[in-house]
Amino acid sequence: MNQITNYLYLLAADFKSPIQDQYVEDLIVRIVDQWVFPVAGLIAVAFLVYGGVQYITAAGQEDKIKTAVRTITGAIIGLIIIFAAVAIRNTIFQAIGAQNYIS
Repeated sequence: MNQITNYLYLLAADFKSPIQDQYVEDLIVRIVDQWVFPVAGLIAVAFLVYGGVQYITAAGQEDKIKTAVRTITGAIIGLIIIFAAVAIRNTIFQAIGAQNYIS
């Protein structure tokens, strides 16, 4: 029983992802870099465009203009949050010496 426990411990300590033989943390960082940040950016830009269309088609109606301005403001805040998240992530990775994760 002790040999099985040791084997399982060694197996768990060296767990690798089946995708391109990378470690799990590499996989997570790659998913965040290649999917989460770009998709969030695209959604924010789409809302920015949507807010612009709302503003153009408001035809002087105050309630529609306020809704459009709120949509544009939210999209800009979203973009700022995304850029800040990337900057904070890169700063933290640089501080801990994880240079290969900085994009």
